[in-house]
Order: sequence, then structure tokens, then C-alpha cells
Amino acid sequence: MSDNTLSGCRAGGAIGVCHDPEPPSRRSPAARVSPRSLPELPDTDHALVARAVKAATPGGPRLLLAMHVAAPAELIQTPLVNRLDAFYESANPTFHTHEGDVRVALPFRMATDPRVASSRDPLAEPYARIERRVQGNWKELVAVAARAGIGPEETARLPMGRVAPGTIERVTQGLIDTGKLPPGATVDLGARIRTMMAHYGVGIDCAGYVQQAFLASRGISRAQAGFRPMMFENLSGLSGRGYRRVAPADIAAGDLFIFCAPDRHQVGHTAIVHAARGATAEEARKLATYAHTFGLVDPTRLERIEVDTSWGSGADPLNGGVRRTVFWHDETSDRWMSQATGAWSVDTTPYPRHAIDGVYRLRQEP
Repeated sequence: MSDNTLSGCRAGGAIGVCHDPEPPSRRSPAARVSPRSLPELPDTDHALVARAVKAATPGGPRLLLAMHVAAPAELIQTPLVNRLDAFYESANPTFHTHEGDVRVALPFRMATDPRVASSRDPLAEPYARIERRVQGNWKELVAVAARAGIGPEETARLPMGRVAPGTIERVTQGLIDTGKLPPGATVDLGARIRTMMAHYGVGIDCAGYVQQAFLASRGISRAQAGFRPMMFENLSGLSGRGYRRVAPADIAAGDLFIFCAPDRHQVGHTAIVHAARGATAEEARKLATYAHTFGLVDPTRLERIEVDTSWGSGADPLNGGVRRTVFWHDETSDRWMSQATGAWSVDTTPYPRHAIDGVYRLRQEP
């Protein structure tokens, strides 16, 4: 990750998990992989792991809370939105197995300090266990990638979470075809595929997803977007790279939503806006029933903002990964409502413990 900063914020890999507050019936088929909510944990090096685990919320997994608010189907399908949808679909590929086909959202994967695998800190054990498997499977991954036509440079980037979704799909299908899928007829097929991917270090991090989605939505080059090289881009410092800050009421599809790190020992988070619109009166009424502190808000001052990204996993292969998520913003109080960590929250940010760095848009589209 780059250490470039903006207002003391480091953007980049995701921390924790986020669940889309849409009804289960509106979820993509990727929902076959049941999401779980865990205490917030970082996906970074072992020293940061230990600090964050100590500060993590105690308790076991919580069930996802579903908000039964039916969103009107009035999204204008502009070319930009269509391209965002196409990229999102590419990050939710269908895999073919002898047990049948299954659509799976790509799991979270972030560049990790190699020392994590040998860490003896019990607090880092979930990460160490994954990294030991990844290192032990490296030669097999290289061989499968070669058979899939993936070059050495791109193969080396696979465990960094910074390759195209299509590349991840090809190597994952290759792993399945060569018999690497764990057995277990009683275990969800999609969950087993995600577990296999985690054990081979295959997935995508938030900045990896967002920068590629941004470029794909415009059909522009990295230079035109003012982006750094793929491996060093963390989407920080955008105001000095040809972007302007956008007010919540003006957020639109294609904008970049950047969050600060909770503290200097952790990293921030990034997302790209898929859609933004005003809320309906029914949505405002139902939101008030889920968080009393939000109150009954004026729907004309309430925005529904939908974002795409890859959320951190807390070292759990079935957690996080690529997901479309909804934030709500009340313009009157400047408060946000979301389920960003599994339970409803009302705060100055839609992602608890992660202050908003800003929402950014290119000053001049190429």
C-alpha cells in the first residue's frame, strides 16, 4: 500500500465487513455464500492484526439484519451505469463444477506481510493460518495459472488482490478443473469455492476493485484518470490529482467514495458509487423503525446511495468480498444510516470507525 495521505487519511484495503441492507430477495445469486458479520479486523500485516484484534468488538457471528424496503426500479441505465454493472457482474462469475454451476462473489484478498505466516501471536492466528496455506500452495497456483495462459507478472500479482476479475475467474476455474475444490457434499458449493480461493490467495481488495471499476465505467486509461500504477494506487490524495469533492446531495454514479483509516495503524477503505437517488416516503418511514436515533426523516432530504467494492473479510473466506451495499444520508442532520458492520448504525459516517475522507469526481471527464 502507498503511504500517500490526504488530511491524515490512508485509503486502500478494506477493514471489517459490510452487508447490503436490501431484502434477501433482491440479492444477486452470489448470496448463496452466506455472509457473516464478525468483529472488525484488518487485512494487513501481523503487527496491525494484533492491535486491531485487541480492539475488536467481542462476541461471535451475528445474523445479517435484512431491511425489507423495496427500492423503486427507476435507475437510469446510462452507459456509465451499464459499464459499472458489467464490471460488477465480472466480479461475480459463474464457476462450473461436477456438482453443477454456481455464481460466487470474488472474496477479499489484500497484499499481506510474509511474516504473518510465521507469527506466533495468537491474536494473528486466523491470518497466519490462511497465509501458511497460501505459501504452501504457491507452486500449484503458479502451475495452474500457467495452464490458464496467465503470465508470470500477472501471476505474481494474484496474491496481492490487484488483478482483473477475469484473471481471478480463469485461475479459479483452473483450480476447480485440476481437482483442488475441497470435498464436502453437505457444505455449500459456493462457500467451498471461496474457501479454496482464500487458501490459494486469490481475490481482490477494495482499491483493486474500485480503480478497475472506475476505469471500466469510463473506458479511459490510468493516465487519463490520474491513477498511479495498479500495485501502488490506494486512491488517496485525489483532490491533488484532478478530482473535486462532491457534496452528499450531489453524489452520482461513478463517484469515488473514500474513507479514512480508523487510526494510524490501520488502512482506509474505498468504494465506487453505483447509483444515487432520493428516498421514497415509505423508505423513510421504514428506516425510522430500524434505528430510533435516526428518527422519522423528511424523504425529500434523504438520499439512497448504492456503492460497489470488495469488503474486508477478517480472515474469514465467507465474509466480505465483492458486494453492492446501500447507505442512507439525511441532509438535514448530516447523518448516515447503514449496516456497514452487520448491525444498524446512525453516525456521521456510513462505515463505523471510518470517517469520510470525501466523495470525489473528476473535474473534467476525458
